[in-house]
Amino acid sequence: MNSINIEIERIKKKLFIERLHNELSAITENSDRYKYLNRILTDLTKTNDLNTFLSKASDDVFAKKWNKLPNYHKIQKINEYVDSICDNEYEGKWLKDKLSALVNAGKLNTCKLVVYDDVRRCITKIMLSKTEIY
Repeated sequence: MNSINIEIERIKKKLFIERLHNELSAITENSDRYKYLNRILTDLTKTNDLNTFLSKASDDVFAKKWNKLPNYHKIQKINEYVDSICDNEYEGKWLKDKLSALVNAGKLNTCKLVVYDDVRRCITKIMLSKTEIY
Protein backbone atom coordinates (compact mmCIF):
# COMPACT_ATOMS: atom_id res chain seq x y z
CA MET A 1 0.00 0.00 0.00
CA ASN A 2 1.21 3.46 -0.71
CA SER A 3 1.37 6.12 1.96
CA ILE A 4 -1.90 7.79 0.91
CA ASN A 5 -3.86 4.54 1.26
CA ILE A 6 -2.28 3.87 4.63
CA GLU A 7 -3.25 7.34 5.81
CA ILE A 8 -6.82 6.87 4.53
CA GLU A 9 -7.12 3.59 6.42
CA ARG A 10 -5.77 5.21 9.59
CA ILE A 11 -8.29 8.05 9.31
CA LYS A 12 -11.18 5.63 8.63
CA LYS A 13 -10.29 3.65 11.75
CA LYS A 14 -9.95 6.82 13.82
CA LEU A 15 -13.37 8.08 12.66
CA PHE A 16 -14.99 4.71 13.30
CA ILE A 17 -13.59 4.64 16.83
CA GLU A 18 -14.80 8.21 17.35
CA ARG A 19 -18.27 7.18 16.16
CA LEU A 20 -18.29 4.30 18.65
CA HIS A 21 -17.28 6.64 21.47
CA ASN A 22 -20.07 9.07 20.52
CA GLU A 23 -22.70 6.35 20.48
CA LEU A 24 -21.43 4.88 23.75
CA SER A 25 -21.72 8.27 25.43
CA ALA A 26 -25.35 8.57 24.29
CA ILE A 27 -26.65 5.26 25.71
CA THR A 28 -26.90 3.77 29.19
CA GLU A 29 -24.03 1.61 30.42
CA ASN A 30 -26.16 -1.36 31.44
CA SER A 31 -27.85 -1.81 28.02
CA ASP A 32 -27.03 -4.70 25.69
CA ARG A 33 -26.07 -2.23 22.97
CA TYR A 34 -23.54 -0.52 25.24
CA LYS A 35 -21.89 -3.82 26.14
CA TYR A 36 -21.82 -4.87 22.50
CA LEU A 37 -20.30 -1.60 21.25
CA ASN A 38 -17.79 -1.55 24.08
CA ARG A 39 -16.65 -5.07 23.13
CA ILE A 40 -16.27 -3.96 19.49
CA LEU A 41 -14.25 -0.94 20.57
CA THR A 42 -11.96 -3.11 22.68
CA ASP A 43 -11.43 -5.61 19.86
CA LEU A 44 -10.93 -2.87 17.28
CA THR A 45 -8.12 -1.23 19.22
CA LYS A 46 -6.22 -4.56 19.02
CA THR A 47 -6.22 -4.75 15.21
CA ASN A 48 -4.69 -2.66 12.44
CA ASP A 49 -6.97 -3.48 9.50
CA LEU A 50 -10.44 -1.95 9.85
CA ASN A 51 -11.87 -3.64 6.73
CA THR A 52 -10.92 -7.15 7.87
CA PHE A 53 -12.25 -6.44 11.34
CA LEU A 54 -15.59 -5.12 10.06
CA SER A 55 -16.01 -7.97 7.61
CA LYS A 56 -15.44 -10.57 10.32
CA ALA A 57 -17.66 -8.71 12.79
CA SER A 58 -20.57 -8.47 10.37
CA ASP A 59 -20.31 -12.20 9.64
CA ASP A 60 -20.24 -13.11 13.33
CA VAL A 61 -23.04 -10.82 14.52
CA PHE A 62 -25.96 -13.03 13.51
CA ALA A 63 -24.22 -16.41 13.78
CA LYS A 64 -25.69 -17.11 17.21
CA LYS A 65 -28.69 -19.00 18.47
CA TRP A 66 -31.87 -16.89 18.68
CA ASN A 67 -31.82 -16.71 22.46
CA LYS A 68 -28.23 -15.39 22.39
CA LEU A 69 -28.91 -12.49 19.98
CA PRO A 70 -29.35 -9.04 21.55
CA ASN A 71 -32.85 -7.57 21.23
CA TYR A 72 -31.89 -5.01 18.58
CA HIS A 73 -30.56 -7.80 16.35
CA LYS A 74 -33.68 -9.88 16.97
CA ILE A 75 -35.82 -6.93 15.90
CA GLN A 76 -33.69 -6.46 12.78
CA LYS A 77 -34.16 -10.13 11.86
CA ILE A 78 -37.89 -9.94 12.60
CA ASN A 79 -38.20 -6.94 10.28
CA GLU A 80 -36.37 -8.82 7.52
CA TYR A 81 -38.59 -11.86 8.04
CA VAL A 82 -41.82 -9.85 8.01
CA ASP A 83 -40.69 -8.06 4.84
CA SER A 84 -40.17 -11.45 3.20
CA ILE A 85 -43.61 -12.85 4.13
CA CYS A 86 -45.91 -9.79 3.95
CA ASP A 87 -47.01 -8.13 0.75
CA ASN A 88 -49.35 -5.69 2.46
CA GLU A 89 -47.44 -2.69 3.87
CA TYR A 90 -50.04 -1.95 6.59
CA GLU A 91 -50.17 -5.59 7.73
CA GLY A 92 -46.37 -5.76 7.70
CA LYS A 93 -46.01 -2.67 9.88
CA TRP A 94 -48.61 -4.00 12.32
CA LEU A 95 -46.83 -7.36 12.54
CA LYS A 96 -43.39 -5.74 12.96
CA ASP A 97 -44.72 -3.55 15.78
CA LYS A 98 -46.41 -6.49 17.49
CA LEU A 99 -43.38 -8.79 17.28
CA SER A 100 -40.93 -6.02 18.26
CA ALA A 101 -43.01 -5.26 21.34
CA LEU A 102 -42.94 -8.96 22.27
CA VAL A 103 -39.14 -9.03 21.90
CA ASN A 104 -38.74 -5.91 24.04
CA ALA A 105 -41.06 -7.41 26.68
CA GLY A 106 -38.93 -10.58 26.74
CA LYS A 107 -41.74 -12.76 25.45
CA LEU A 108 -40.19 -13.77 22.13
CA ASN A 109 -36.74 -14.78 23.29
CA THR A 110 -36.82 -18.56 23.20
CA CYS A 111 -35.88 -20.89 20.38
CA LYS A 112 -39.22 -22.66 20.89
CA LEU A 113 -41.12 -19.61 19.64
CA VAL A 114 -38.76 -18.48 16.89
CA VAL A 115 -37.14 -20.92 14.51
CA TYR A 116 -33.90 -19.17 13.57
CA ASP A 117 -31.29 -20.62 11.24
CA ASP A 118 -27.96 -19.36 12.59
CA VAL A 119 -26.10 -20.70 9.55
CA ARG A 120 -28.27 -18.92 6.98
CA ARG A 121 -28.83 -16.13 9.55
CA CYS A 122 -32.58 -15.86 9.03
CA ILE A 123 -35.88 -16.64 10.73
CA THR A 124 -37.77 -19.53 9.18
CA LYS A 125 -40.87 -19.51 11.39
CA ILE A 126 -42.42 -17.63 14.32
CA MET A 127 -44.92 -19.50 16.50
CA LEU A 128 -46.74 -17.35 19.04
CA SER A 129 -49.24 -20.13 19.80
CA LYS A 130 -50.49 -23.33 18.19
CA THR A 131 -52.85 -21.32 16.03
CA GLU A 132 -50.78 -18.16 15.50
CA ILE A 133 -47.85 -19.09 13.26
CA TYR A 134 -46.04 -16.68 10.93
